[in-house]
Amino acid sequence: NMIEESIANATNGVSISDEVATTLHEIAGNSNKVDSLVAEITAASSEQAQGIEQINAAVTQLNSATEQNAANAEEFASASQELNGMAEELRRITSAFTFMDGYEIAAEHKTRPAHSNVLNRKQTGARNEEHHSKATKKETAEDIIPLEKEPVLDF
Repeated sequence: NMIEESIANATNGVSISDEVATTLHEIAGNSNKVDSLVAEITAASSEQAQGIEQINAAVTQLNSATEQNAANAEEFASASQELNGMAEELRRITSAFTFMDGYEIAAEHKTRPAHSNVLNRKQTGARNEEHHSKATKKETAEDIIPLEKEPVLDF
């Protein structure tokens, strides 16, 4: 009986050992799966980190472009104001010129330039001439830039 019991115990031990071996193989297989999943998670995290870095770089570029656009807008506004001032000055200066046959270029201003009485004498006649001769002589456009009628007519 003892031999039969020993054989039964040995058979039972072999069976248990086979189950343990099978379980260990399953654990090893599952461990490999876990390793594979951890590697995939690591790769995905790395890709996400790279994506975040790219987004940060793009946001930095957008901020830089926005700052540059704001600086350009300020510069444009300043240049526009300066050009507007120059245009007003040019309009004021050119409003004094009289060309062929007394044709005047007059800027449309709410207030007339101080020298307009001297230059508009064809419209106001002798009264302006008398006023001009009594007043201190003001410089006219022709005093500054003498124009001969012949070259002007050639245009």
